Amino acid sequence: MSSPSIVDRLNNFPMPAVFLTARQVERMAAYHQLLVEWNEKMNLVSRKSIDRAFDIHFVDSAAIALFGVRYGKAPYYDLGTGAGFPGLVFSCLFPDSPITLFERSTKKQTFLQEVVKVLELTQVKIEDEPKDGKKYEGTFFARAVLPDEEFFDFFAKTLKPGSLVVFNSGLNRELRVEPKGFLKVEEECYALPNDEGGRRCQLFLYEGSQKGSADGNKKP
Repeated sequence: MSSPSIVDRLNNFPMPAVFLTARQVERMAAYHQLLVEWNEKMNLVSRKSIDRAFDIHFVDSAAIALFGVRYGKAPYYDLGTGAGFPGLVFSCLFPDSPITLFERSTKKQTFLQEVVKVLELTQVKIEDEPKDGKKYEGTFFARAVLPDEEFFDFFAKTLKPGSLVVFNSGLNRELRVEPKGFLKVEEECYALPNDEGGRRCQLFLYEGSQKGSADGNKKP
């Protein structure tokens, strides 16, 4: 028996109570096809993971996007989006919500721009990295982009008080630092399909620099 097509898998999305519209399925299927085609020419995701991209990238990114919309606030940002995870999946699901994708790699930027054009994702911006010294407000996604020791320090320098950041990790993985200056306000756990493991989203509210950063330094 042949394996289900990407459209079939999207129409029977492997997460509880997630039912995609025809337009969402169309966009995500087109994105998946572009990823497969471009990955043959450039290493956007690992060669070993491309056949599992739906399970480990698309489903995970959809879970992160849904979590962010439930508990976060616009505008949205994706730090180190790579091939667009979770940022482009977010935009496929919520095309009217503004999101900025930060990616330093020129070749990945080229791919992102092509997807944005083909899928007509008009609310997506693509930039190299957050502007030095600028304070952002809204909700940041940062999927496996920084080690714990740097994660909260970076965002303490990047966010305005009252802004939010989504920390995505393995189901049983605990933080290796105490995120001082941040308050955890929400958490959700979920399983990826085909025994790809469990994941967890944690939402942290940045309270302000007077609380100190993750390394325990205090504001002078």
